[in-house]
Amino acid sequence: MNKQTTRAFAAGLFTASLALLFYSQTTASPETTDKELINKLEKKDYVVLSTEEYNQQQKTVDQLQKKMDNLSKASENTGQSKKKLDDLSKTTEAKEKTVANEKSNESYYTLQITPGMASSDIGETLEKAGIIKSATEFNSFLTKNDYAKKIQVGEYKLYSSMTMKQIAIVLTTK
Repeated sequence: MNKQTTRAFAAGLFTASLALLFYSQTTASPETTDKELINKLEKKDYVVLSTEEYNQQQKTVDQLQKKMDNLSKASENTGQSKKKLDDLSKTTEAKEKTVANEKSNESYYTLQITPGMASSDIGETLEKAGIIKSATEFNSFLTKNDYAKKIQVGEYKLYSSMTMKQIAIVLTTK
């Protein structure tokens, strides 16, 4: 390469650089301000919060969540109290029927439940005594309705006229 070719090449590079500089200066978008960005976002249905506003919102949400938790706990406690009252009334009803049955001369059986006695053993004993018709059905009833886990150790006077539910209530409460 000679001098003239090198100078022409340098002049071409310089001209290209000037053209790129001019293009970048005229077509570059101006910096957008925070307010312009917020306005654009709000036009698209976004909500823009400052850090302080966000923290305040979080505190409010946390407080509401705590109130919801307290209310749900109170509701659960109310439900448990109601269930206990229902169980108590059922127990009272079963005991009243037992007293009524004692007055009439029906057949009865005194069941002795010992620690570790399975609900199937109880059912078989009551079937042999003629209090229930089927030990299998009785055991299924106790298991299905969660009475099997709640049976109390003790001595119970049961009558042949009692339903499975009445027997279960008597066996699970003292």
